Amino acid sequence: MTESYQLLRQARDLLQEEVRQLQETIESKQAKLDQLNRLVHGSATPSPKLTISEVIIQILQDSPTPLSAKEICSKVREMGVRQKATNPHNSILALLHHLKKHPDSQVCQDQDKRWYWKGAASDHQSPTDAND
Repeated sequence: MTESYQLLRQARDLLQEEVRQLQETIESKQAKLDQLNRLVHGSATPSPKLTISEVIIQILQDSPTPLSAKEICSKVREMGVRQKATNPHNSILALLHHLKKHPDSQVCQDQDKRWYWKGAASDHQSPTDAND
């Protein structure tokens, strides 16, 4: 039984080493793919470490005019941000509402249900800010 146990441990150790090597290969290939994606998409592609919230904030800050949720969704998609949600539009809309409710947030919504970054441009300000 000791001999079979040693064989099983050796087999397990070999598999663990093979998995580790494959993971390293995947990581290096992913880094190369990310680099190529940045080259193909230009500087508009966010770093893979950006969260969807950060991407949405970046989109709102860069926009000279308020954007609808649909426009924000399409910009997120254009930037190549992956989402696990089955319905990305609803997910982004929920995230926008969450960002709007955050006490330190600059994310606002106007009367026409368009989203903007407070302070990005003075023309975004509406007399009655629809923050509710």
